[in-house]
Amino acid sequence: QMQRQLQALLVLRDYDGLLACLRDWILHPSDHEVGEFSFAEPPAPPTAMRFAAHLVLFLRFLGIVGSDSPSSDDASNEFGERQDLVNKVLQVYVIHLMDTEQHDLIPVYAAHLRDTSLDLTYMIFLDEMMKYSLVEQQKAYALACKYLGGSVPRLVCKYARKVMEEARGPVEENAEHRAQACLWLCYEESLFHSALSHSVSL
Repeated sequence: QMQRQLQALLVLRDYDGLLACLRDWILHPSDHEVGEFSFAEPPAPPTAMRFAAHLVLFLRFLGIVGSDSPSSDDASNEFGERQDLVNKVLQVYVIHLMDTEQHDLIPVYAAHLRDTSLDLTYMIFLDEMMKYSLVEQQKAYALACKYLGGSVPRLVCKYARKVMEEARGPVEENAEHRAQACLWLCYEESLFHSALSHSVSL
């Protein structure tokens, strides 16, 4: 029923109504306001999250929620709300992909997140991936490079620094976690200097 309603709003070009429906359908009530993402459990089933993610990407492709901010203040506020909603819908789906271990798809959708959301999401993802084998980690790194490009060195360096700052307790309790974080800096030559610095600190 909700999909039929969204289709009708799309045909009528009622984009504000369509985005409002997506907000109510996909996002947890605590995420309805513009601003921070709470990572609260979404009310929608996985198929709905996937449909919504594809729909907002389609709207972005059409320029309905584009990347260039309008000139007037009122239009800019409306634009900001639309962009925030699109970003949250995508982030909800990316978190679902993490929870269901669909690692290959994560960078495909994460590539469309704004930088602040990308950083926050990938800090969680890189930490989660430390539970998996080196083969899986290397695969995740290669896919990130394919879809996120130049953002990857910044993300892995930020993650290594984050782990170092958070693991300031006794060495015997935190050394393994910090050492594993350093592995993300060992997959390409441009990061070897950072890997060396991190290892010396460890």
